[in-house]
Amino acid sequence: MGTEDREKSAERTVVVIGASIPGMVCASRLARSSEFGGRVVLLTGPPPVAKRLINGCSLRWGTVQCMADALGTDPEELWEALGGAPASFSQMWVGWSRPRDSGYAWIRQMRGGMPDWIGLSTRHGHILSCLRARLPEGVEVVEASVPLDAALEGPVLRLAEGDVLTLPRDHLLVNATPHFGLLRGKVGPPAPRRFVLAVQQAQRAVGDLPFGRDVGLVPTYVGETCRQLGFHTPFADPDTPEADWYGINTAVVKAADLDRDAMMADLEHGLKEMTRALGMEPVAHDDTVGRAIIPVVDHTGVQTQEHLGFDLPLVDLHRTVSPGAPAVNTDGMLAGTVGADAFARALVASSTDLRSSIRPALVASDRALRPIRFWNRTNIRTYLENPGWLAGLLAWLSQPAMPYLVKLWTRLGVD
Repeated sequence: MGTEDREKSAERTVVVIGASIPGMVCASRLARSSEFGGRVVLLTGPPPVAKRLINGCSLRWGTVQCMADALGTDPEELWEALGGAPASFSQMWVGWSRPRDSGYAWIRQMRGGMPDWIGLSTRHGHILSCLRARLPEGVEVVEASVPLDAALEGPVLRLAEGDVLTLPRDHLLVNATPHFGLLRGKVGPPAPRRFVLAVQQAQRAVGDLPFGRDVGLVPTYVGETCRQLGFHTPFADPDTPEADWYGINTAVVKAADLDRDAMMADLEHGLKEMTRALGMEPVAHDDTVGRAIIPVVDHTGVQTQEHLGFDLPLVDLHRTVSPGAPAVNTDGMLAGTVGADAFARALVASSTDLRSSIRPALVASDRALRPIRFWNRTNIRTYLENPGWLAGLLAWLSQPAMPYLVKLWTRLGVD
């Protein structure tokens, strides 16, 4: 598409930079809303990474419902495209474990389930491809990206491919990439107080599993360097058809205590031992294994924007819709979907120009994310920060409520 085709100065325009989940949800909601009455441009950036397990891979039932609603597609059809029954589970077992010579043994379990499915796992790139294929009419998809060192030059947005996007007076740029401060020079994020460490891999069952194929397993154990929280679920992905399980191991540590090499090695060891104890093995490990050290976001969307400044018609959506600590509670993609949808709905409902609508839209997003962030903090304290004896006591006391907690976990963000 040439420059002249991209110049449309007569109407309000929202340019979403990055075809991430929040980016596509925001663009879809705006494009499907007749009240918005403007142009919606989605700059896709690079294509999804094949095979490698990067970013989130597990979706709750409620996340798929919210995604489908924003895109205007059938949730059952979307579920099937994402992997359907082979990727899904309807039971959740939470266990406290201890090391033994042959791996890890579960010493306490809590169980709960749903009559239908409660979650599924597939490669993040496959999730993005499924959403991309279902973008509604009205989203103007542009195969381009913004250079990381780019700066705004008046009403002109220069793209990495050498083209330019000319913007009307009433415009808003939505940074849906993980690159904080994009288009703002060298503005950096606030210093994090905690980090999430995560390692994940594709797996397959070795023989018959004693717990069957319809369960998500959540083991907690103490490693050499930190408390660890794992997650093992059924898995389906067209890039690695031989894999039928997925495993991730996580930890949350204070910035002052972070020892990257030692803690990541400890997490990988824990994942390896638990995988073996559960009767599984890695699949194409070197091609699929993903490792990440992610800052915990302790600020709301409004606070993030205040840090960046309201001087430009530019919003950092990626950080705005963080659940707090991603990866540890399967709520990163949930928060991204719910927060981006609330942000877009507020833009649609606003009667002012887009730049003046930024703060109200961020307030709406923060309000929608309050329960998700509350449970994120609660689960971190329960599983990863409380002393071991207190975590065990809380687990014992909460056993009767496990069916209710699983239902809440499944439907959080929807009800």
